[in-house]
Amino acid sequence: MCAAHPLAGEVTSEARQVFDLPPARLEVTEHRTLEARCGCGKTHRSAFPATVAAPTRYGPQVKALAVYLTEHHMLPIERTARLLAECYGVPIAAATVMTMIREAQAILAPRAARIGAAVAQAEVAGADETGLRVAGTLHGLHTAVTEALTWMGLPARRGKEAFAAFGILTEFSGTLVHDGWAPCRDLSCAHGLCNAHHLRELTFVHEVCGQPWAKRLIDCLTDAHRQIVAAADQRLPQEDIAVIRQYHEAILSEGEAVNPPAPPNGKRGRTRQSFPVNLLRRLRDHADDVLRFTRDPRVPFSNYRAHAASGMSTVMPTPGLCRIMNAGGRTYASYDF
Repeated sequence: MCAAHPLAGEVTSEARQVFDLPPARLEVTEHRTLEARCGCGKTHRSAFPATVAAPTRYGPQVKALAVYLTEHHMLPIERTARLLAECYGVPIAAATVMTMIREAQAILAPRAARIGAAVAQAEVAGADETGLRVAGTLHGLHTAVTEALTWMGLPARRGKEAFAAFGILTEFSGTLVHDGWAPCRDLSCAHGLCNAHHLRELTFVHEVCGQPWAKRLIDCLTDAHRQIVAAADQRLPQEDIAVIRQYHEAILSEGEAVNPPAPPNGKRGRTRQSFPVNLLRRLRDHADDVLRFTRDPRVPFSNYRAHAASGMSTVMPTPGLCRIMNAGGRTYASYDF
């Protein structure tokens, strides 16, 4: 304030905000029963709520947080117990966290089964299998996904035996998008191949092997994808699909001309071929599946949904358990045998 001229009115010229968390502390709710004797001599006693079945127990918020930290954020059991103790003042043992997870398993297992059944009945789904070590032993993390649902399983066996154990993909009759893995290829359904894999392999052939046809095939596939995106879920005209297929086959023929297969070497089994030859053979033999996205707008260009699900975890924190997770508007269910 100036000594000669007082300020007239108050005007806010600037505001600043600080966002912080409130102090976290454990809240204890005590339940008591009342007992009274009637004039007739009979004693009446109130009952505890059904959820209060022991002298002391942890409530649903503590249980939900413990399961969320271990099953979605993949924290080890003991670290979860330590975090709850240090951040929230919850004196909890690792064995108690395990009990909470198994309680969640019992509650969520029916929903996980329904998610698996829904994936099995979908018109289009993606599947992936990623190698994963559990207690030093190699397992395979299997995923089966739709646009809205993800099912994951970790069987002791891999490949066809895992499919039979889960019973999801063996019942699937829609279009399955995958990476060309042989057990997926053997399933009795329509197939769509992941073109993200093809683009990576073609990039290698173009940049490392120095073969220009691979770059032209990259452009062919990506241009076709742009046409599909621009069509906004509408089918492309048949003449456009035919042009894409003709260009695709012409480029394959160009690649085959510069990559003739190696002649038989007289040994048993298949003759070893170069990487470009094997790639060209796969793209030629399964051209319908490579380009299925051009004929059916429901089929994605790549298997990104299943890859994203497989990449959610590199370690399964609690083998043998079922879990339901929600992230990014999707519902995830998994069950480990």
